[in-house]
Amino acid sequence: MKVAWVTHHLEGEGGPGWLPGLHRGGGEMTDAALRDAAPSGVHLEVLSPQRAREADGYDRVVVTGTDLLTAPDMVRLSLLRPLVFLHHRQKPSQARGMLLAAADPLVVHTPAHEAVERLWCEPRRVEHVLSPMTDVFRTGPKRDVALWAARDHSSKGRLVAEAYATSKGWPFKAMFDAPRADVLDAMAEARWFIHLPLW
Repeated sequence: MKVAWVTHHLEGEGGPGWLPGLHRGGGEMTDAALRDAAPSGVHLEVLSPQRAREADGYDRVVVTGTDLLTAPDMVRLSLLRPLVFLHHRQKPSQARGMLLAAADPLVVHTPAHEAVERLWCEPRRVEHVLSPMTDVFRTGPKRDVALWAARDHSSKGRLVAEAYATSKGWPFKAMFDAPRADVLDAMAEARWFIHLPLW
């Protein structure tokens, strides 16, 4: 089976404001982990947004990034009924709405994210899937601290997380732009982990 993986979530250094290393953010990490887990016999080809038109010749199409797709490409992809996996809130547009409505299925991380997208589009079927977390299961002695760890971006909810920790009387620690190994060590020690994105 030949699968076209259409995305702008590509490996490579992202520059200021992005995570350090090969995967500049969570979308890139998730995409890489999902592609690595493809069953044998599945041939994946990553297509950048500029190559989206090439998806027509594949058995199945997966779209994990719509931000850089043109409106005509989103309309063309919608005809292929792709699996669409959204890593973040989408900017409403008619073409993007057509793509999300045609998705088979539309995949998001949380019911809250689904609710936000349903405010402006009508997907036929939605699935909730967490990102693969194969390397996060570490344990250690717990410290009474609430940890927030994410890319330092306004939509990630750092200030909301800090306010929540303060309301509970928990010491708060924010981590961003830190190596993944350091974040995982901090997660293993923190008694509470707070993730309150703004969508």
